[in-house]
Amino acid sequence: NMIGAFYQPQMVLTDISTLNTLPDRELSCGLAEIIKHGAIADTEYLDMVEANMPALLNRDPELLALVVKRSCEIKADVVSKDEREGGIRAILNFGHTFGHAIEAGMGYGHWYHGEAVGCGMVIAADLCRRMGRLSMEESARLKKIVIDARLPAIPPRLGVDKFMALMAHDKKADSGSIKYVLLNGLGGASTSPADEALVRQTLQEMGAGD
Repeated sequence: NMIGAFYQPQMVLTDISTLNTLPDRELSCGLAEIIKHGAIADTEYLDMVEANMPALLNRDPELLALVVKRSCEIKADVVSKDEREGGIRAILNFGHTFGHAIEAGMGYGHWYHGEAVGCGMVIAADLCRRMGRLSMEESARLKKIVIDARLPAIPPRLGVDKFMALMAHDKKADSGSIKYVLLNGLGGASTSPADEALVRQTLQEMGAGD
């Protein structure tokens, strides 16, 4: 409608206390998005999340307020630079290409979305390491942060062929080429295709093979 066309929200209101009603598994899924924002855009934020993971899992209200606020800022900043979804905002999908394949391959509901994204980030980081975009230390660090958030870091054994087929059908596949969100060091991300043989090797060695 006309009101909606001209209405531009200027703030996000969040009642942190509602997070106390979440089961632990759902809270960890939310932390996957928080980790993602640090990994793609803000290393200091990632440092803070990493250092305070036990308190976040214990639902410390002040820390939760800080991370929710910063995550909203990062997402808003990315979206403001790309309001028509033409380019940079795709970095918000870090971990999602692999994650969507896990969700679809396992049947929706077996893995929660945040769990699949958390594991997807670990796979993507390992791929980046193999491509020379991340150091071994950076890749291992991101994996540990995901594990510390009580998220899975080993993909299900879907089989590499099935994994690749599921990703090819994902919405981020473009003209037959799968677009991945890849890190250029922690805190920086961009979209790019990747060598299929290297992706297959990554999936196989991480445990996704038959």
